[in-house]
Amino acid sequence: MASSYAPNESSSSIFAEETWLQGALLSCIFFGIEITLAAMSFYSIFKQMGRSNRRRNISFLVFIFMLFALTTAAQGLSAQFIQMGFITNRDYPGGPSQFFSGEYSTPSNLASTILLVCANWLMECLLVWRCKVICSSSEGLLWPIMIVPCLLLIGTFVTGSLFLHHIIHSAPPTNYTLAYSGTSLILNVTATAIIAGRLLMHRRRVTKLFGPGHGSHYSSIAAMIIESASLYSGFLLLVIVPFAINSSVSNIFQQLIAQVQSISSLLIIFRIAQGKGWTAATGKAIASSQLNTLTSRGAMPGRHENDYHLQLKAISADSQEAFIQKKVDEALARLNSSSEVVREDSAV
Repeated sequence: MASSYAPNESSSSIFAEETWLQGALLSCIFFGIEITLAAMSFYSIFKQMGRSNRRRNISFLVFIFMLFALTTAAQGLSAQFIQMGFITNRDYPGGPSQFFSGEYSTPSNLASTILLVCANWLMECLLVWRCKVICSSSEGLLWPIMIVPCLLLIGTFVTGSLFLHHIIHSAPPTNYTLAYSGTSLILNVTATAIIAGRLLMHRRRVTKLFGPGHGSHYSSIAAMIIESASLYSGFLLLVIVPFAINSSVSNIFQQLIAQVQSISSLLIIFRIAQGKGWTAATGKAIASSQLNTLTSRGAMPGRHENDYHLQLKAISADSQEAFIQKKVDEALARLNSSSEVVREDSAV
């Protein structure tokens, strides 16, 4: 039986209002997760502050602080906008859902949107940087691969700026919203594919060198999901598809997307802080666990494991991966040289 106190609105309008309210409540839950991750990441990075990694860790701390400040301010302004629709302007013609659509350029919502776009740019810069780190090797950065993410990153700045320009001038932002979201999605999918592919390539190389029991530490499914921020890529589809078909369901996911991207970025930083990121995992897996394998094969004659660790500790954390990669390449060269000598002796 329908309530006699139900508003005199269509079922579609009521459903739209429900999605706005549900999205606001869920965003608070996701924001709580973000607060927890931000605190854990900040504490872990700060605790590991040292002379060798001070610059990198300070950069991470500044990133966490800026990201948390932007998303916190945006969360508060967004909550104020929702309050305006459901309480302050409850008699707006067409109900709250019409208020949210018609008054999109309200100062509180406009400021929230600007802050979220800035946070989005910040987080996508982190993703492209992570892509750069993982695509680096002893031969240098794989620039042909990085050109596409860099161009797409520039594209997100351009489409995001156009999106904000049209919101500020109260123009319908639909086309620019799709352009901006689509560019962001393509960037994240591209970076996801590059990072996952690079991790799998490195795992195959380590497995070929040391055996099938190694190389899975940073190329597991969970590791690739975190490193590539694919959680955000998948969630962004939940925003774009309903929005493109003009479904009210998009109201839920639109209010969650900023928190999901923040969580994805903070997971990357927290993973690095735990020593499970690409650089740290590569160094520990190859230098600590697998050095005996190389030594037993005669690939590193005259080198004792302790000497190798002393060399590793003497350089900065940022240089460890290049150092280890160089040692692995030298080991492979010695192995190939030894194989050739054996073949020549056999031929004689």
